[in-house]
Amino acid sequence: MADGWNDALQDEIIEAQTDLMRLASATAEDLIEILDRTDAKIKSILLDLEINAGVTAAQYAEIRRAQQQIAEMRAEAWGQLSIELTDRVNQVAIASQDGVIAAIVTASDGNIRPSVVATSSLISISTSRPFEGRLLADWAAKMQSDDAARFSRAIQLGMVAGQGPAQIAREIYADSGVAGMTRRSIEGTVRTAINHVSSEAQALFAAKNPYIKQERFVATLDRSTTFICASNDGEVFSAGEGPRPPLHFNCRSRRVPFLGLDYLVGDRPYVEATDSMARKAYIADGKPKGGFQAYRRQYFRDRVGGVPKSTTYSDWLKRRSAAFQDEVLGPTRAKLFREGGLKIDKFTTEGGRTLTLDELRRKHKRAFERAGL
Repeated sequence: MADGWNDALQDEIIEAQTDLMRLASATAEDLIEILDRTDAKIKSILLDLEINAGVTAAQYAEIRRAQQQIAEMRAEAWGQLSIELTDRVNQVAIASQDGVIAAIVTASDGNIRPSVVATSSLISISTSRPFEGRLLADWAAKMQSDDAARFSRAIQLGMVAGQGPAQIAREIYADSGVAGMTRRSIEGTVRTAINHVSSEAQALFAAKNPYIKQERFVATLDRSTTFICASNDGEVFSAGEGPRPPLHFNCRSRRVPFLGLDYLVGDRPYVEATDSMARKAYIADGKPKGGFQAYRRQYFRDRVGGVPKSTTYSDWLKRRSAAFQDEVLGPTRAKLFREGGLKIDKFTTEGGRTLTLDELRRKHKRAFERAGL
């Protein structure tokens, strides 16, 4: 009976992880909207500037005042964003436990009644357990500091280059400009933070319920999965031991608790698409309105497929085209993977650092020979 519970439990948990990543995207959009409310005023401040070739002392002072106004305006928005971010992340910690409890009760037909971690302990995750070397509040402060520095620098560089106010504003709000960089920073931080608190909540829950003896590492099946996550995909660890996501910034992997030793059954989602494939399609379609990022998101959604849940990242990648493998791994590593017999877990050290090609050649000379490299 435990084996059947295990299969159902893992289906529920992986579905919850998909929902969690959707929540991360929605949360990031909501937080970005807080900053976006400053856009109109910032553009107005910039367009009011009088910048000419050979900036005078008076004009420079005016520019400094504009920089200060923008910094203060953004600081207020960042304060609201930080409060909202903390609240959302704490909600995720609580919801993550609720989700695991519901999954276990459902999977066991009510035969297992889990012990519950106190809400105060779940909420304390964001203030006591760092991810990627920083607590959540420190990440928010860093994003704010970086954002302020980028705005100030963009205005300064535009002034030195003799750009007019309208051109400076366009540069700031272009896809690759200051606003876009901040947006991507928020998206990555939110995704990592949400995965972090969910993972930590699950770890606290597992410690509270000793019948959870093991957990299986589950990576996302697409081209963005890192070597370290791909190499751990499918590995089973004792609860409380082994690597626990997020293993890196933007990590989407998950540890799945289970009661027996059966692996996953049913379908596991994957995405067979890359940024360059999306870019080529975007250009071929005549660069539709809405911009590349919106087009890219839809392009990736349209290319979601399914494989048996027992499929590991390595198994999945072996069945992809050589061109796809080349883009995911790089041409040399892909050739080593296809023809040299080198497994993905050989591309990294035990600590998760990606080995250089020179290091790989020294460690796996025979694989290079088999691949004709």
